[in-house]
Amino acid sequence: MRIVGLIVALIIAFGCGDATNVSENTKSPATDTVKETEILNVSVQEAQAAVLEGKVQFIDVRTPQEFGETHAKNAKNIPLEILQSRLDGLNKEEPVYLICRTGSRSAMAAEILKEKGFTNIHNIKGGITDWISAKLPVETVSRSF
Repeated sequence: MRIVGLIVALIIAFGCGDATNVSENTKSPATDTVKETEILNVSVQEAQAAVLEGKVQFIDVRTPQEFGETHAKNAKNIPLEILQSRLDGLNKEEPVYLICRTGSRSAMAAEILKEKGFTNIHNIKGGITDWISAKLPVETVSRSF
């Protein structure tokens, strides 16, 4: 009986210790005071609607050559490779819509903007490939800034 009592006492002692540690290390989302910026993945149709409404920054992060071949109407070209050096020309509070060929480079650009304090970031899923497939307006004249 003593052995059973000792085992029960050990289980209770170590079991409670583990439960206490778990609850001490677990934070409730309601207690977090810092709201992290969320990058929203949007369809080409959602992006086009936002661009038509206005007051958005519509950035194509592909190379100037890719951009010159064809790009979404009203997009401005800021290649991913130089994006960090061009952030002064963007408004951190205004919505930013990012597009590339398929959505990969624009996702990287979104992370850069997030790290630099931008608060309203949208990555266009499927990029210019889906934009063209959806027959949304494109331009072939190179416009860079």
